Amino acid sequence: MAQLPANMIFVGDYCQYWLDVIKQGKVTLAPKTYVGYKAAIDNWIRPSLGRIKIQHLTRQQIIELFALAASKGASRSLQVQIRAVIKPALDEAVINGYISQSPFIRIPLTRKTKANPKFFTKSEVAEILKAANNHPNSLRWHLGLIYGPRQGECLGLQWSDVDLESGLVTISKQLQRVTGKGLALVPLKTSKAYRSLPLADSARQMVNALHAAHITARNVHDPKWNPHEFLFVTPNGTPIDPANDRKHWVSLLESANVEYKSIHTARRTAGTMVANINTASKMLGHSSIQVTADYYAGIPLDEMRNSLKSVEDIFI
Repeated sequence: MAQLPANMIFVGDYCQYWLDVIKQGKVTLAPKTYVGYKAAIDNWIRPSLGRIKIQHLTRQQIIELFALAASKGASRSLQVQIRAVIKPALDEAVINGYISQSPFIRIPLTRKTKANPKFFTKSEVAEILKAANNHPNSLRWHLGLIYGPRQGECLGLQWSDVDLESGLVTISKQLQRVTGKGLALVPLKTSKAYRSLPLADSARQMVNALHAAHITARNVHDPKWNPHEFLFVTPNGTPIDPANDRKHWVSLLESANVEYKSIHTARRTAGTMVANINTASKMLGHSSIQVTADYYAGIPLDEMRNSLKSVEDIFI
């Protein structure tokens, strides 16, 4: 790419070059982030701007791309993702001398509209947890509804993340299905997503019971059962695929006779039930308290534990 003259470089190709060579050369993108950037290029940038030579690209053409995306129902977050590709790619083109100035100047995005978030009521949470008692991975749903880890964070928990003596669970990675690799442990979204959750009494008892059950399973089946020591596994000792986890969620809600809401609703619900917004933000591992404030109403672990214990006491 660097050897081509400017009049032979097209916008779509240069954005792909930026993603694969420049961006990936500086940081290791999370698999989902790369897929999102690639989709922005393939689904939006290439169809609209792909065959325009980079030296001929205008600000108006970029504005028309975002207007088209908005007209087709693209959310603001999708527009931000498109911007996250094309703006730095054009900045890089300036550095490389292909263009003298980036045409990406004050490009407006559609106004952000806030939909009313969905939550489960306390009575619904009680019914779901009651139904979960009959589920082999009942702790998974207990954590999801009361402590609010993301799906991948919960499924990625390993026994090395659990301090049985202190009752602390460390969230340090997530399990995702990655194209071409299958199930894989990948980094968390942000640095603040790395966190420790202090389990209250009921959750600690469930963790200890699950640990004892895993020891028994290893003795009964094979020492190699659950070789990576995940907390939540299939009967064969393999990690749970997020797609199957969602199927279990649908089945659980049906058993509880609770109207279906997405699995992420459990996380939002957990955030609404703790003592205050600071506690919720730290527990959920949000990048900033403003993220928490959009949906929910430096906290010591003991304060978080007491808050979570008061929530558990409602349902146990």
